[in-house]
Amino acid sequence: MRHCYLLSVLWCGLLLRWTHACTTVVVNSTDGGTVIGRTMELGIPLPDRASNEIWSLVASQRDEKRFGYAAISAALGGATSDAFVVEGMNEKGFTVSVQTLQQSVYENHTTPAPQPVTFDRVAAYLLQRCASVADVAAALRAIIVVDNPLFAKLFGRCHWSVADASGTSAVIEYLDGRLSMHDNSRIGVMTNDPHYEWHLHNLNGYAAYPTTRNQAPWGLTSVETAVGTVPGGPPGHGLNTRGLPGGTTPPDRFVKMFLLREMAQAHAPAASVDDAIVVAQGLLNTVHLVRGTIASLGGLDGLEWTNWAVVKIPAQRRFLLRTYSDHAWRDVDLSKIDFAKAHAPRP
Repeated sequence: MRHCYLLSVLWCGLLLRWTHACTTVVVNSTDGGTVIGRTMELGIPLPDRASNEIWSLVASQRDEKRFGYAAISAALGGATSDAFVVEGMNEKGFTVSVQTLQQSVYENHTTPAPQPVTFDRVAAYLLQRCASVADVAAALRAIIVVDNPLFAKLFGRCHWSVADASGTSAVIEYLDGRLSMHDNSRIGVMTNDPHYEWHLHNLNGYAAYPTTRNQAPWGLTSVETAVGTVPGGPPGHGLNTRGLPGGTTPPDRFVKMFLLREMAQAHAPAASVDDAIVVAQGLLNTVHLVRGTIASLGGLDGLEWTNWAVVKIPAQRRFLLRTYSDHAWRDVDLSKIDFAKAHAPRP
């Protein structure tokens, strides 16, 4: 049994070593609803089907002190553990998304000290204890979040996006050994390295991005040429997006999600939660990674691709899930889960 457990842990670390690109985006509707989209990217040398089978839906049982939750976890060698929760929502509508942040430096374990919790178990810890984002700071200060050297070596380190049923969102990071929390309710985007505040500064580089509803004409004197007046009339729609980042790096995805979401909300705002789901799905499509299009780093590094995506509706205690090979959404409704009893993991 111990051999099987260690094998599962080592395989999970090997698997998650290549997880580099994840994107979270928040979409609000004019009727007060909030929808959160998130992608999970993974690059390992496994076939599509085998990679899909790694992930399981788990339902964690409630007790007198802990909330029940539904989550996506890595399940290897038949073992599923809260150590591997990467996405989840609890019965109060509080949600956690785990995303890579290699810059993370966690707290030092000193004696005497609060209970140490390794960073790979923070998602499950918060889902069990927090009813809202307002509970997160106290929950984290009751423990110290420490490194897990083996997991970090194989997987990398991470930060967390948290949100709740009220629409409040925050980013949690550990930098230089200290907890750092940022209100993310208005920016509503999180990707990966560098750290969150770096991405905020980077948005200033796009202050001149065209945001008007109508495409602006050429503002200077046109030139008569053998082919006519240039620049003349626009060749079609979309010239305003020429300055949109086209890469898949974390800075590119952060800027792209923010600019596209802001334009959509300014000129065609979602009127309802259902409309916001459609917008979130469309935004996630723009960062969907097709297998084979992202160069590997060589060696055992696999081809990074979008394993799955979720759209969460915290106020409704629901999230939608789709996989790389099946884009039909599966509806996970927490109101229909009996958290008073244990449940077996589901693929």
